[in-house]
Amino acid sequence: MHRRRPRSCGTGLIADLLNPKMGVFYLAVIPQFIPRGGPVFAWSIALMMIEFVIAIICLSMYALLASSVRKILTRGTVTAWTERVFGGVLVGFGVRVAVG
Repeated sequence: MHRRRPRSCGTGLIADLLNPKMGVFYLAVIPQFIPRGGPVFAWSIALMMIEFVIAIICLSMYALLASSVRKILTRGTVTAWTERVFGGVLVGFGVRVAVG
């Protein structure tokens, strides 16, 4: 599993860099925060770095939270109850489709 992690990160990075929505976002939002007459390139880089740091912090927190939730959800009792609940919901949907 650990061997796939660098490859997955590289795939995600390429997907993000080739995503045209990010370019449109920066073209639409970043110019609003550059002072009039200021060095555009320097301000653009500074603002993008701030956004990058915030994104890394948020995504790292999401990953830690997901890891914690995964540990809870993969316990035997939680898995058994989850399967029972979802099974009941699916049976309920089936009955509703059959009756309705």
